[in-house]
Amino acid sequence: EVPAVVRAAGVFPLAARVPEAKRDLVVQVKAFERATLAALEQRSVAAAVEALASHPVVPSADVAARIVRDYCQRIPAVGAALDGVPAC
Repeated sequence: EVPAVVRAAGVFPLAARVPEAKRDLVVQVKAFERATLAALEQRSVAAAVEALASHPVVPSADVAARIVRDYCQRIPAVGAALDGVPAC
């Protein structure tokens, strides 16, 4: 997410510098986002767990696995997107 100007001709991002103290966090979250998209492309529960475990606020792979399992059970579309199994 970056500040942007929206005009009839399109959306134009404004140059923004991330403070050095926050750069590592931004890089980690971006890696998580890319890994999440890859998990969806692969339709892989294991890859989804690995992606979520890489997020800086998720403390462990065990917690990530529980979160993914809970999402699959409570939101059938998540399970359908991962291996096509609603309950993961």
